[in-house]
Amino acid sequence: MNLIFSLTRPWLLIMVILLHYRVFNDDLLINFWGGGGGDLVDTQQFICQLCKIAVPLYFLMSGYFLYNKKKLTSSTYKQILIKRVKSLIVPYLLWNLASLILNILGGNILFHSKDIGDILILFIKQTPSLGPINHPLWYLRDLFIFVLISPICYIIGKSVFKHVLFLVLILLWLIGLGDTITYDGFGGLLFFYSGILLNINDIDIYRKIKVLANRIHLYIAAYMICSILLVLYRDDLSGIYLKLCTLVGIWLFVSLLERHKNRLIKSHSWNLSQNSFFLYCMHGIFTGSVSGILTKIAIIVQHPLIFILLQVIIISGAIVVLCLFSKLVKNITPTAYSILSGGR
Repeated sequence: MNLIFSLTRPWLLIMVILLHYRVFNDDLLINFWGGGGGDLVDTQQFICQLCKIAVPLYFLMSGYFLYNKKKLTSSTYKQILIKRVKSLIVPYLLWNLASLILNILGGNILFHSKDIGDILILFIKQTPSLGPINHPLWYLRDLFIFVLISPICYIIGKSVFKHVLFLVLILLWLIGLGDTITYDGFGGLLFFYSGILLNINDIDIYRKIKVLANRIHLYIAAYMICSILLVLYRDDLSGIYLKLCTLVGIWLFVSLLERHKNRLIKSHSWNLSQNSFFLYCMHGIFTGSVSGILTKIAIIVQHPLIFILLQVIIISGAIVVLCLFSKLVKNITPTAYSILSGGR
């Protein structure tokens, strides 16, 4: 299972980057480009829907490896908390601090009050979203909250009520409750709990993945239908439909991974997983810059195909630069790299 999850990390990272490195202003594209803008928005919607499986799978993997066959004891829980403070909270604070400093130096943040609370609030949430100043790090914040309450998940996961909680979390996630508590409502907790449930009950997830892989054509057909409906009727579809699309996408992604794992191993693409945490934290610092560049290009180049080509080149270049920079930091200051990566 370690191999399967290692193979997923670089692809999930790329999906997260694609979600963040794009033109966020759909109205600009539609109004400025006319009909062509609508086509581009549809394309972006399609790509984003493909990529929205990344964070749920991150939460599932985090839950799966949290206890990792260990029994829940006060000692085990204490060790987990100490480890997660180092691997989640320390990087969370340092990367947000780096984002804050760079934003101030760049003149992007103007503090109208000298109240220390105006600064500290950026480490917790940033209006209008519930993300911190380094927006993608909401995942680390929410994950640590789930770690804190993980004993409850463990105890219920071992009881006769384990499926009851699972169904309740699915319902709460689908109807969209809890968005003011965590960034993704109950979605993150649902997948985190699912990971714990699979691990502590010795469910053979690898065998289930192989079963899924045998039905891959069914998932491809289902996901293509879901995506086409999303493009055609994006303004009329409910959030429940989009979340169901995400579930189908997860099954499809895992199935593809299983069927092509040997080819992926030979390609050495999984080596990127070793730096995936550092890259995940660092890419959020440049989200505004890359999106700003893409927005300016969109205004200048009013042709969808040319813009998409330039977008691919810019995003690919950004990923290469991020990888080279992370390798440079790792070689020059391995201690700093280790701290910023949470000891990974």
